[in-house]
Amino acid sequence: MKGRRLKYVIAGGIVLAALAGLVYSGAKESMVYFYTPSEIREKTDAVRGKALRVGGMVEEGSIRWEPQQLLLTFVLTDGQNSVPVRHKGTAPDLFKEGAGAVVEG
Repeated sequence: MKGRRLKYVIAGGIVLAALAGLVYSGAKESMVYFYTPSEIREKTDAVRGKALRVGGMVEEGSIRWEPQQLLLTFVLTDGQNSVPVRHKGTAPDLFKEGAGAVVEG
C-alpha cells in the first residue's frame, strides 16, 4: 500500500514540475522589458529585431497625424535621448504632447 502511494506522489511531483516548467517558459517568452530612449541608444545592437516596450514623454512639436493613412508619428524622449515612433491607427484619447506614453512593438 505504501509503495503504491509513493508511486502516486512521485508521479504527481513529476507532473507538477513539468507544468511549472511550461508556465515559466511561456511567461519568459511573453515578457517584454521596458526601455527608455537612452537605453535603446546604448543597446542598439542588443535590442534590434526584438519586441520592445519603450516609455518616455511625447516631445513637444513632434506629433504628425496623417488621417487618410491613419498614421501617427511622434518622438518619445527621456530628456537625454529621443526615439522616433510610427503608429498605424488612431491615437489613444489621452495622447498629447508633453504627456507620458508607452509604446510596444
